Amino acid sequence: MAKKVLVMLILCFLIFAGVPSFSWAASYEKTFYVTPGVEISRGSYAGDLSNLQDMKARLGTGGEYTKLGFMACSRYMNETHGRANDFTFDPTLLKNILRLSIEMNLPVVITLSGGPWGDVGVPENPEVNLIDHLEQDINNCQWRDDNAVPSDSDYPTKGLGRLLTLNNYNSVVKAYRKRNFQAAVREIYNFSLEHPDLFLGITTDPEVFMSPFYFSDYNPQTIQEFRDYERRKYGGSISAFNRAMGTSLRSFDELDPPRPCFGQAMGGNPLGEEWTNFRTFLVDHDVQSQVNWAREVGIPAYKIYTHQTVRRDNPTWCRYLLCSPLYTAHVEGGSIGITTLQDLCFNSELFADALRLSPNWGIFEYNPSKPEGTSYETYTRALQLAYDHRAHIICPYLWNHESNEPYYNIQGTPFERAIRDFISQKSNNPFSVTISGSSTPSGASISNGEIYGRLISQTTGRMIAGTCIRINNSIMPTNPNGNFRFTLVHPGTYTVYYDAPGHQGQTQVIEVRAGATTTCPTCILSPGSGTSTTGEIYGRLISQTTGRMIAGTCIRINNSIMPTNPNGNFRFTLVHPGTYTIYYDAPGHQGQTQVIEVRAGATTTCPTCILSP
Repeated sequence: MAKKVLVMLILCFLIFAGVPSFSWAASYEKTFYVTPGVEISRGSYAGDLSNLQDMKARLGTGGEYTKLGFMACSRYMNETHGRANDFTFDPTLLKNILRLSIEMNLPVVITLSGGPWGDVGVPENPEVNLIDHLEQDINNCQWRDDNAVPSDSDYPTKGLGRLLTLNNYNSVVKAYRKRNFQAAVREIYNFSLEHPDLFLGITTDPEVFMSPFYFSDYNPQTIQEFRDYERRKYGGSISAFNRAMGTSLRSFDELDPPRPCFGQAMGGNPLGEEWTNFRTFLVDHDVQSQVNWAREVGIPAYKIYTHQTVRRDNPTWCRYLLCSPLYTAHVEGGSIGITTLQDLCFNSELFADALRLSPNWGIFEYNPSKPEGTSYETYTRALQLAYDHRAHIICPYLWNHESNEPYYNIQGTPFERAIRDFISQKSNNPFSVTISGSSTPSGASISNGEIYGRLISQTTGRMIAGTCIRINNSIMPTNPNGNFRFTLVHPGTYTVYYDAPGHQGQTQVIEVRAGATTTCPTCILSPGSGTSTTGEIYGRLISQTTGRMIAGTCIRINNSIMPTNPNGNFRFTLVHPGTYTIYYDAPGHQGQTQVIEVRAGATTTCPTCILSP
């Protein structure tokens, strides 16, 4: 009898003492994470530990459905073993970050920073910093439209003056970045295997963009890639290109993008828009490449986030300078991550678009603070907005002092109190996100499927890049490899429409199932007679309040989005014949819709839309 009692006592002790290992807490997809950004120093582990202890004591750890964590940065391009060792990645700082996560029992998000911000706030040292080393060769850099390459100190933010090129013809920059990126990710992956409950995810380079200070990139390799890109897109026909662009070139080798320094308009003309689309493609491709690199190491798709700045507060700057609209954050095999600071923290339209494109999404630099000050109530309202739009992870920026942006400091401010109270209030409120895709963890809800395919030209035997694929009324361009992917597709039967300049159109009928990727049979388009099987949609948008054109706002036709240019005009090309609903909207105005019909070989001009306040 005594033995039975003893055994029962031991079992009870093991059960209750072992609660953490049995993990009765909500799973990853059912938890809202608040992970303030924390600067980790290279030489003061004790100081970093004390900083996290202070943060945890001030904010609390949350409960079953809302948890505190932290976000830290690994600058994989300047944490190296130096020139003598070919700048291989030094994991010392990253190991400290992961050790802090274990010691503090705080889940962690790791931002991989080797892009535009990877060289900001660190000493210039080309003997150790791989970015500084590569930037010594101007062929590795973004060029201005006057063919000059500024130094890092030429513009207000030191480190952003000279940026590495994003073109795909520069194999040196790509190879070094991939090697060091994956070296850092391998350390993180090993940590995730040993401590799965502490690993929240990684983000790609913060805010991949073209230079915010000048029009770029006019690097000769970038221009050559642009020529080849257009040559492939138009099937080698310079005549077809000239008709589309309004140019009179004799060959693609004569193609030069517009240069604003010579008074040439970047927007509002076909060539300027095409050049901008190409530069945006370079940004988009760079972000996607990093997601692919992380997947190769073994990080699951649902724990890979992008980290893009989407300046909806300045659409013209976002499109023509940064070239980083929201779709550059929307990737295959990962989830949307964005930066929102100041007024962008209240942009419900942006949050709704992010949620629509990526049900598992996050905000990886988040701070509603303004230089003139922000109230506790305003912070609370901002947090609630992100929560209501199902942001899975938000990273308030920055827990400890940020020297060049002091009003983004959280510690000891009303923002700290708002975060603390919000975590406490939401700690036991049920929360969930939909994590879809092949890497979905057990128990996640999957209600949609995906469609994947590729398009090949019978004439050249090569993939057809940059043309439009239509599934019912949703349009998706093929990527540089001729592939396309539609995500979040409801189960059912769909007709896929293929078309490309100089080719005959085709259709395929496919079936989509929940939780599965439907791979379309490879479509090989035969040469066409020259008769277009698609049409165009053209229109313009005016504000009733000002009587002026509305520039830089998004026009949506079914599931395809196109911004208006600086003159308030928009144009959708390669649109399959049919009836479409156009959705107009702009900040401070009431939305409207129009129904129009598109015919093959014709441009459908929409009635001018005048939005009322």
